[in-house]
Amino acid sequence: MNKLADLFLESMHMRHPGERGRYVRSELPIRANEMGLRVWNPGDPIQNVGRRILVGVAEWVREQLELVDSLYELPDRKSQLEIFFLSKIQSQSDFDLYIPEIGKVY
Repeated sequence: MNKLADLFLESMHMRHPGERGRYVRSELPIRANEMGLRVWNPGDPIQNVGRRILVGVAEWVREQLELVDSLYELPDRKSQLEIFFLSKIQSQSDFDLYIPEIGKVY
């Protein structure tokens, strides 16, 4: 199964860093869906059974995608793992939509 971090390797043939970044950003939701990971956005329902782990991911950082891949592969993971993309956050109030009462983020 392809992993999220594999998108960086798949884009290495592209010459321009901006092109590689656009490729990774456009393919991430598709790859997450193929893996069974849920990409969560404000307004989406939140499961009310069991535990939920919501991870904000800087999709331009390969190591963060590797972390999500590792969490996903935990053999005894019983929690619903969901991700959101930090590129969608433009202001402090946007953070509050994803994580209410988080306070000031620097």
